[in-house]
Amino acid sequence: MKNVEEKPLNNSRSKYIVDSMFGTLARKLRILGFDTYYDSNLEDHDVIRIGIEQDRTIITADKELFSRTVNRCSKCNGELKERPKETIRSKVKDGVFQNNECFFECNDCLKVYWMGTHIAEIKLWVQKLNDIMRSTSHDSTADKQKQKSKFS
Repeated sequence: MKNVEEKPLNNSRSKYIVDSMFGTLARKLRILGFDTYYDSNLEDHDVIRIGIEQDRTIITADKELFSRTVNRCSKCNGELKERPKETIRSKVKDGVFQNNECFFECNDCLKVYWMGTHIAEIKLWVQKLNDIMRSTSHDSTADKQKQKSKFS
């Protein structure tokens, strides 16, 4: 029997800190080999502090925590500032305006940000990952049962 060295699926050097809303995601990221910090008892200020101190990307669905951590524009790297909803009305589509309460705007290029579909996309990704893990676990259990029946 050969000794096969296990290698993580992740070749990235990225590090994450996951807030208490995504405990299952944290576990799955660890299984996939991602350096993921998770403690369900952390307060928002601790998540931010650890994220900064350890250079970790913060993963959260908490709007308040998100508003405290989002600070740079993905387009120009300008500083983002939270803006009152009414000041954004003419800058976004009606559906976006109606379905969101919290908006940010870049001080430099004026790009507008809000809590968008990425949260739903993360949840869908977690569901797909759950399905894969259940399938793999089921296959593994079935293989063990086959092996056991061969020797019974």
